[in-house]
Amino acid sequence: MASGKQSRAERQRKIAAAAPKQSNTRLIIGVVIAVLAILAASGVIWVGARESGGAPTAGKDFPAGATGPDGGIVVSGGGVLKPGIPTLDVYADFQCPFCKVYDGLLGTTVENLATSGKANVVHHLKTFLDANLRNDASKRASNAAACAADAGKFLAYRGIVFANQPANEGDGWSDEQLRIFADQVGVSGPAREAWDTCVKDGSYRGYLQRVEDASSRAGVLGTPTYRVNGQSMDFKQVKGEPDVLPTFNAEYARLTGLKGGSNT
Repeated sequence: MASGKQSRAERQRKIAAAAPKQSNTRLIIGVVIAVLAILAASGVIWVGARESGGAPTAGKDFPAGATGPDGGIVVSGGGVLKPGIPTLDVYADFQCPFCKVYDGLLGTTVENLATSGKANVVHHLKTFLDANLRNDASKRASNAAACAADAGKFLAYRGIVFANQPANEGDGWSDEQLRIFADQVGVSGPAREAWDTCVKDGSYRGYLQRVEDASSRAGVLGTPTYRVNGQSMDFKQVKGEPDVLPTFNAEYARLTGLKGGSNT
């Protein structure tokens, strides 16, 4: 479909131009990936992590690292879902105060699961609070985070948005704040130009709505929600912040069968 917006392939070309120079072998591989990305953007093909065994590149309607048009963003294993290990899905809305609290208490543990290769970790950007709070802050911040995924900065951007969550729920973030966050996490050069265009055009608004719809159909109606292999962790017994991490570990052990929980 014709559009005045900069194409996904063009944004990916700019990001690639900012990367370190590669050997001829890697260059050839990069060309193949670029061709696949162009085909995906034109609707000819779509190959996701679950089918290809490789990290999905950004498509026309979804960011780099996403498992598909309505899937979460994989932050473990180089963006690839690995077989034979648990999958931890994290559902959060940037305007959700408890999401910030839980992210602060569990962030290091979740990151360790991802970096150690003990689990697939997938983040789903929920945006339902916009309707409740009568603003568009969740969608704008989530779109900016998805655009940052194309620059390889998703986790850093996600973290800084939560760290700067307004004290008053519903105040949201200004466009200038979102731009400053991109500066602070190191989105620069051609990747920054691509990010600016992606944010200005709201390139992933459709993707975010599909993520919201898919997660709602899957029964995720509140945030934060943590699921292991499709089953939700139960935090109902949590009475205060000191209980959150022990409960997470106990639930992880229950749902995976690993006695040591997330430390196994």
